[in-house]
Amino acid sequence: MDRTQHKIYFDHILYVESLKDYVRIHTTERAFVVKGNLGSYMKILPPDRFTRVHRSFAVANQSITAYNPREVRVGEKSIPIGGSYKLSFQKVMYQQFPKS
Repeated sequence: MDRTQHKIYFDHILYVESLKDYVRIHTTERAFVVKGNLGSYMKILPPDRFTRVHRSFAVANQSITAYNPREVRVGEKSIPIGGSYKLSFQKVMYQQFPKS
């Protein structure tokens, strides 16, 4: 197992995926699997730049290429929006991209 430590810049993170006792951080370069849970990483990630959309996923707001009431698109990746996260996600999107 590779225990090399890598510096990951917030700007490079596309989304974060929960894997039980680990999380997979998907970046513009590659994915990193690290120990911990999504909740603890949400405390580290800037709340104005990352949004929890599902119990297993958080996305970088800047990486969202499309969304609808059921899912968020990050490039070609489709990420579900959990029922308990819909309202908070919509609020973030309206703040980030207000209607004219």
